[in-house]
Amino acid sequence: MLNPQELINTAKNQTNLENLGNSIFLEGFHSLVNSINNEADLNEIGMQAQQHRIEGILANMLRIEEALKLNPEIVTQKIEAPVVIVGLPRTGSTMTHRLLAADPNHTAMLWWEGRYPAMLNGESRGHPEERMKLGKAEVEAVMQASPEALTIHPWDYKGADEEILLLEHTFFSTVPESFMRLPSYSKWVESQDHIHAYAQLKIMLQYLQWQNPGRESKRWVLKSPHHLGFIDKL
Repeated sequence: MLNPQELINTAKNQTNLENLGNSIFLEGFHSLVNSINNEADLNEIGMQAQQHRIEGILANMLRIEEALKLNPEIVTQKIEAPVVIVGLPRTGSTMTHRLLAADPNHTAMLWWEGRYPAMLNGESRGHPEERMKLGKAEVEAVMQASPEALTIHPWDYKGADEEILLLEHTFFSTVPESFMRLPSYSKWVESQDHIHAYAQLKIMLQYLQWQNPGRESKRWVLKSPHHLGFIDKL
């Protein structure tokens, strides 16, 4: 069984930080943990994997809030008229996304940024090499464990990918449902006002843009089927 307070304490001890941001995201966190414990029916390895993933998300949340406090100019970054691809899965949306992202005038969230969006202690802007290594190792582990996954989605830690990975940091996303059965958590997600998640998504894009000087001159290309249900919030 996952212990929600222990998960939070672990993330706080890893980062030496306290502020997790919007309290509605913590409500989602508790809903997810409760659903995992009572409905997902995971084996020991599955439970350990989810524990590691959630602790990482919480650590990122703490680091993001600290970055916003120390660098208030982050939220003044302009996200100018992004292109957003909202096609259904299996319709070529990934190919379209990566094609448009290849334009040097465009920018997109890279897979490693989705999993590790927050700068680490001692990291300077424009030098995310350590987080890139973490992303590469994670993709390689997935490919080794489930090579058939490559036939579904072309995994590339440096490739443009879905910002659903950023939304996962709000606990409003459908990512957990792609791993396991979570009926009560799914109902919670469906019942929420997703304006909270999309406001945070914009902040996270501003943060990624601020991290990489020069990116502010480029146009963002975004993509996720998740957006289809929330076009008004987007």
